[in-house]
Amino acid sequence: MGSLAAPHRWSPLQLQPRVQPIPATPRTATFLRRAGNAQQAPETLVPLQGHELAIEAPQVVRSLSTVDAEPGQHPLPGVDEFNWERHWYPVTPLDHMHASRPNPFVLLGKRMVAWRDASHTWSVLADSCPHRLARLSEGRIDPSSGSLQCSYHGWSFNGMGQCTGIPQAQTEAAENAACASQRSCATRFPSQVQQGLLWVWPAAGPEAALEAAAVSPPVCPAFESPDYLEGRHWYQRDVPYSWDTLIENLLDPAHLPFSHHGVQGDREAPNIAEMQISHPLTLQQGFKASSVGVDTHKYAYQAKGRKTKTGQQIEKPTSVFTFKPPAFTLLEVGDGRLFMVNYAVPTEPGRARLIHQVTLKKAMLPRIARLILSFRPAWVVAKQHMGASATLDGDSVFLKHQETDVRAMPDAHKAWTTRYFMPTSMDAAVGRFRQWWQWVGGEVGWPVNTQRPRQELTRYEMLERYKSHTKSCPSCSKALRQLCTIQAAAAAFAATSILILAAVMGSSLVLQRPPPRAPSLLAAAAAACFGMLTRRLQQTQQHFHFLDYCHSTR
Repeated sequence: MGSLAAPHRWSPLQLQPRVQPIPATPRTATFLRRAGNAQQAPETLVPLQGHELAIEAPQVVRSLSTVDAEPGQHPLPGVDEFNWERHWYPVTPLDHMHASRPNPFVLLGKRMVAWRDASHTWSVLADSCPHRLARLSEGRIDPSSGSLQCSYHGWSFNGMGQCTGIPQAQTEAAENAACASQRSCATRFPSQVQQGLLWVWPAAGPEAALEAAAVSPPVCPAFESPDYLEGRHWYQRDVPYSWDTLIENLLDPAHLPFSHHGVQGDREAPNIAEMQISHPLTLQQGFKASSVGVDTHKYAYQAKGRKTKTGQQIEKPTSVFTFKPPAFTLLEVGDGRLFMVNYAVPTEPGRARLIHQVTLKKAMLPRIARLILSFRPAWVVAKQHMGASATLDGDSVFLKHQETDVRAMPDAHKAWTTRYFMPTSMDAAVGRFRQWWQWVGGEVGWPVNTQRPRQELTRYEMLERYKSHTKSCPSCSKALRQLCTIQAAAAAFAATSILILAAVMGSSLVLQRPPPRAPSLLAAAAAACFGMLTRRLQQTQQHFHFLDYCHSTR
């Protein structure tokens, strides 16, 4: 599998051939708070011993570099601070954006706008005009110059954020002088396109541009290999809970049979496996956790194992979970048979964006299946996205409630150390992530004075699909439009059939003779069929808007 990794790039596929046991030495570490706040040592997660996750009492740390650990070792080697702005984040798939108009989005609490400039390059600016702070996302792309024009007073900007036009200037010299001022420039963020995603580095300025150029986004090399299905259709959804809640959920295979019973699991076949941390936890590179026998994806293998044609039992493959801060999680099943990539993007407090894709080795599928998947018409993609939405809906309600309860506790980012009870090794990855979360201070690096939204949401707000997915997804929005068209046609045919039936029955009454049997039955059958079809299409449309998810009835 090492051949898939690009040179000089961190590769999630470079795994140790063996699972290394966790050192049994307890250790303490510090986490950093923002400047001016007190520094305090978090409770330390003791490595797995048997199946118990024990928590040590906090110890006082005298300085940022003081660590009670093995000689010469620091739990976060080589780094004393995690800067949320100095990383690449995927913000949206390219096919979710409009090339002919501005595309607004939020990243790390900052409002930004993406647009394709005159050179057909995607550029990202702060969503604020330097003139009077109007939203540039409400502007337009000038077809003659390819510049982004603010719709308030017509100021124009090129892909570098430089002001190229001020209509109110009285002379050309005055316009040039104003455009030459740094104060006329819109804030520009480094951006690039990789694997069908738009990536943004959410720090501005010359220094940030140099830093961004020296770092590669964390991608899955399997998507670029000819041995795997081409990953073209990303699934994106905005979830109603925080980034850390989403990451914790993505690193937890034990919940699948219960949260997603009948969708992606079976509560009668729970995941029972030994999970170990196979790569130690570091601040910048995260960690990896390995387990054997975890039913992590129904397409990879069945919960109770599967048999060959000869009836021999196939051993369940090893699953490797990777977390690379701040946004990348990867699941590898069966030594590279399947890769599931999840990007958890911190958009704003209390909300996050999930960008998801799965790829399989082509050799695992029959030739006809590979042919169908190579085209993937909108209806096929929409059906897959319905399944993904149903999977997220299985978690959304209790994840939001869990997060609300935890946030109300004192020292919420440390509450897991005393309130979580995790007696099995299946929670090892969750425990390691929560330890990392403590080390970075238990909060995303939001801008100063960022307000948290209200915690209580209605059930509809937690489970709605249209604004959070369908509206921006090209496949699902197209499928919904087609459904509406077909439903309108079916309703028209049903109404026409009813009118024909009424005409036949009316003529028989006027003529005072029995209605003709064949036309009457035909019209009645057509009205019933088209009526049922209309009803069925209405129900299908709900999959793109809102479906309540009740575990007690499943």
